[in-house]
Amino acid sequence: MEENLTGLNSYKRIPDSIDESIRVAIIKGILKPNSHIDDNYLAEYFATSVSSVRSALLLLEDDGYVTLKRGAGYSVSNLGYDDILHLYQLSSILMKASLFSISTSNEPVMIMLKESLDAQSCPTNIDRDRKFHMTLAIASRNSQYIRATRNTYNKIEWWYKTVFQNDIGTNAVGDHRSIVERLAKIEKNSDYKEKVNEIVDIHFEKHIKEIENYYA
Repeated sequence: MEENLTGLNSYKRIPDSIDESIRVAIIKGILKPNSHIDDNYLAEYFATSVSSVRSALLLLEDDGYVTLKRGAGYSVSNLGYDDILHLYQLSSILMKASLFSISTSNEPVMIMLKESLDAQSCPTNIDRDRKFHMTLAIASRNSQYIRATRNTYNKIEWWYKTVFQNDIGTNAVGDHRSIVERLAKIEKNSDYKEKVNEIVDIHFEKHIKEIENYYA
């Protein structure tokens, strides 16, 4: 396990960051799905008590990142087909909720969305996808949407890094610009929600198609 944790050195001395450090290691694929987690080794690695590590693992278990098996201890969870479909369904709901909360005639909001399309600041499509959807959530100014979107895209990244083991297809991420353009043209009137639902549903069909092709 020691060689798998070398990427966590930057988190080692940050107070109260044990659960976040392990979460990052899981999302980035440093700790592989189904791999055993040695809580005694982690306690030594983070220079803390075993009980502190187990408290962190309990938080991660609640979030679905690790699984406790009686007599075997903790292991890294594994995301499957139903899991990633559920995550994208949740992301679709959050995107709609965020869009229902903002005004597309609000110039600062539209500037934020357009700036989120800057590909140069994001090395991968996974990063671009996260940035766009996080910007929508932040624009809503709803802390629950922001937190839920962050958690959802952590797990989506986890699936792509450890299961799909490739980047998100450009077809889905490239759709962001056309979404912003279409949003700029619609007014918040009686059929606004209907138009938003249509835009979001078409967008997520591209993500779902990529997943279905992988599992076909």
